[in-house]
Amino acid sequence: MTMNNDSALHVALPEGREPVLRMVAMPSDTNYSGDIFGGWIMAQVDIAGSLLPIRRAQGRVATMAVNSFVFK
Repeated sequence: MTMNNDSALHVALPEGREPVLRMVAMPSDTNYSGDIFGGWIMAQVDIAGSLLPIRRAQGRVATMAVNSFVFK
């Protein structure tokens, strides 16, 4: 995934919804070619996915499994 300002990459949120996590990738999150590291994306998904379970558990949670990530 290359960092750019292509309007085709912007997705409108469903009406009445807000994102759980919004992050901006920095140059240090990219390789020499300017592509974002897949591990960085996976980490952000893990963080976003943990926010609601942490609230429900009122404490620490752990990711037990990830079924798949496909980067095209």
